[in-house]
Parts: sequence; structure tokens; C-alpha cells
Amino acid sequence: MRVSSTLVASDSYGLLYRESTGEREAGVELHHLVKTKVPRLVVTRHPSNLEKQKKRLFQSIESFVDGVQREDWVASPGFAVCCL
Repeated sequence: MRVSSTLVASDSYGLLYRESTGEREAGVELHHLVKTKVPRLVVTRHPSNLEKQKKRLFQSIESFVDGVQREDWVASPGFAVCCL
């Protein structure tokens, strides 16, 4: 299962927010700077979806743990580029 790091981060933040405040977050906003001649900020809003987020987050954690236990080391694209 391939889950983007943005989704893992936003799902984790949502779960941590709920655990620390006892309240459900209203949603998540992703802010992207688009580099063009005239840079602009794009804001993408995603509503809170508790069960879907929790399921996706824990599936990605289980997948990671399984890979570590199998010693299935996959290089991160960011790591491979920075270390050449």
C-alpha cells in the first residue's frame, strides 16, 4: 500500500489533536506555494473523516512495521537524491 507522506502527516496530526484536546478537528488545510512567474498560494481543504483517516494511518504503520521485520529496505526518493 502506497500512502503519501502528506496523508500520513495530516492523519497523524488529526489523531494527535483529538487525543490531546479531546475534541474532533474541523478538517485539515494543506497550503502549497506554486512557483510560477507570479507565485501563488493554493489552499486545499479536506474535511475530517475520523474512521477513514484512522484506518489509513494504522494500515500504513502496519505496512512499515512489516517491511522492517522483513528487512525490506526501500530507499526514500528524497534521500537518494540528496546523497548522490
